[in-house]
Amino acid sequence: MVQLKANTSTLVRYESFRLGVDPFANIQWDKPIAMFPHKDLWGMTYEQLSKAENQLLNSYEEVGKSFLATESLPLTFIETYLKLLHPAFLPYLRSISPAFFKSLNVKTRVLEMNTPTIHE
Repeated sequence: MVQLKANTSTLVRYESFRLGVDPFANIQWDKPIAMFPHKDLWGMTYEQLSKAENQLLNSYEEVGKSFLATESLPLTFIETYLKLLHPAFLPYLRSISPAFFKSLNVKTRVLEMNTPTIHE
């Protein structure tokens, strides 16, 4: 995995899953790991989901700039992000972006289908 500084070619991190630790070694890739929609999306209409996704996506630029400076995220961003993100992706997110994952302030249970808990 190669991670670059945003909008540059500056290498921030390199990780070889073959030569190093594979953070996904326990996943059985030949079987489904989750179902969609996940529990937090049950009951949402397509219009509600689309509106929430658009609001989240439209906030990325501003929140991203703030995150780069402070490594923190607004609570409204965290709540919406965690509602829309399938909980099955949290272990991957923790591996590929530890600082972002930490700023989400979640307690996860790998591949569990419950909503992550936001720590106060």
